[in-house]
Amino acid sequence: MQNHLPKRKSEHRLPKRLQVVADLVPACDCLQDVGTDHARLPIALILAERCQRALAIDINTGPLQAATRNISAAGLSERIRIVQADGLQNTRLGLDDVIVIAGLGGLEMIRILQDQPRRCKAVVLQPMKSAPELRTWLVGNGYEIEKEALACEQRRCYPVILCCYTGVRMSLSPLEKYAGPRLIESRPQGLTGYLTWLRQRLKKQVRGTPELVCVIRDIDELLMKLRTD
Repeated sequence: MQNHLPKRKSEHRLPKRLQVVADLVPACDCLQDVGTDHARLPIALILAERCQRALAIDINTGPLQAATRNISAAGLSERIRIVQADGLQNTRLGLDDVIVIAGLGGLEMIRILQDQPRRCKAVVLQPMKSAPELRTWLVGNGYEIEKEALACEQRRCYPVILCCYTGVRMSLSPLEKYAGPRLIESRPQGLTGYLTWLRQRLKKQVRGTPELVCVIRDIDELLMKLRTD
């Protein structure tokens, strides 16, 4: 298991959600951080010597201006390049690079990834919503879900997905689609709370969606196992 990033300077500490994302990023040549906002993630990963260089990518001018200031203040202007782009447009991807997309919706992540297979070391995704649709798309389009983690803050837990493109298309069971195949396997801290929240959400959607009846039943069985183990 990777160690948490060092907290050498308070101004470079990551919020809990981004810390969990950072902990899933493997060592790489170049980090491509899509939707970088203030570039906190690439700054932290460069300082932790997890990656050699980074692209801080965002479509909006305001966040990139803030990112530029933060990168300069950290003394990393030669190692982190600002890119104004929609997703991964006009960026070159190496086999030892890692893509991170955090804080967007799952459907937006699909739109960014769907243009072409992303042949790189890893893709790390932290969807704010539509995680079931994202997981289904990933495995159906040749991405293997290698690890999942939970970023829990303010009474919500957000899944974080580490995957890579293999070209092998697979499928997920309904429970895996909603709860996460690697979360079910690894049973991380916070899983009970996440499943309880997910069950409540699905109960509100169950009318007109027969599949969800079985998913809720499977979640109930998994919760019972978690509470008795």
